[in-house]
Amino acid sequence: MAQDQIRNPQSAIRNRTIRHFALHRIGPVELRVISDIEAGVIALTEVEEEVLRRYSSQPDWPHRVVSLFVLSDMSPLQRQLTRTAKLPPGGVAALAYRPVVNVYDLADSTACHIFINQTAMIKEGYWDDPLAQTALLAHEHGHPLAENATVRASRELALALGLSYREPLSTTDEAAWRDKLRRLLEVLTDKLTLYAPREIFTNDLVLRSEFTDALYHLDMINVRNAARAVQSRPALVAGLMAEPALTGTGRAAFLALADLKAHLDLALEIASFHRLDRAAQVRSLEQVLEATVFPALVPETAPAYRALIERYQTLTPDMTSEALAGFARQVVTVLADALRPYGVDLGASIVGRARSGDRPER
Repeated sequence: MAQDQIRNPQSAIRNRTIRHFALHRIGPVELRVISDIEAGVIALTEVEEEVLRRYSSQPDWPHRVVSLFVLSDMSPLQRQLTRTAKLPPGGVAALAYRPVVNVYDLADSTACHIFINQTAMIKEGYWDDPLAQTALLAHEHGHPLAENATVRASRELALALGLSYREPLSTTDEAAWRDKLRRLLEVLTDKLTLYAPREIFTNDLVLRSEFTDALYHLDMINVRNAARAVQSRPALVAGLMAEPALTGTGRAAFLALADLKAHLDLALEIASFHRLDRAAQVRSLEQVLEATVFPALVPETAPAYRALIERYQTLTPDMTSEALAGFARQVVTVLADALRPYGVDLGASIVGRARSGDRPER
């Protein structure tokens, strides 16, 4: 996320009580720690210092000042975003659920701002887990180092979805239900297509920088969280069945999309273990998926996951906009194949993104 899309990163907690402030020197880096909470900040700062020690020794490390904001939630950051900000999939609302965000400016690489969301960290089981924190911070700090031609091309493109339905989704308000399904699908397709290179090349770098154990540990937490989450799926099914406005086609379509949306992003996390031939970690992670997650979902989820892994292995760091658009169309085809049995016909055109004057975002 670009720094110029926030009016003033340092003022993000202006109306919060600052309970912790500290300055640290880690090699060439000045680390500034600002927090509106007390417990756990020192331990988290120690994790950040270790990540900075490893990265700052690399010749292409860009930052001289790192500001670490440890916040009870992300509302201060959300309020500071400019109206023209180009955000990751899910927009401003999704920031509330992100455990860590790196705000940096590609036009001025001397500084970055790391925002840590205590509420999200606790919910996901990361807050008291130094190894998971190491992976999260290594990933966020890896984004500027992982910039390449393909990532830059991803910022110049946008998806325009084409949707049609073979049967009505609703018996009362068809337009509203179609709009809801479209909005959910837009978030999913954006994440798995044009946003994917940023995540995958960053995870590649994390593994090459000897954070393999940490990233594997974090991803195993996420896979096991997914296994626990499927236990609540019957409640989702019951909720859809109890919705009188939906047709049978509508219920099936929304359930299939919910399964895909909740679980296919695990391909973004695991793809780099495939790409860098970390076979042992791949086996362990995917054994959990195959045994405890995919059997509980619509049957198209597992083939879609495997197809995404195959597509993600074709990403190279030197792709043009045209080549990346072709990759994105292949990913859309994977999603289209998964949704077709539920009466949803998905297509997409890849268009150039209108320039707003903002610098590239995170």
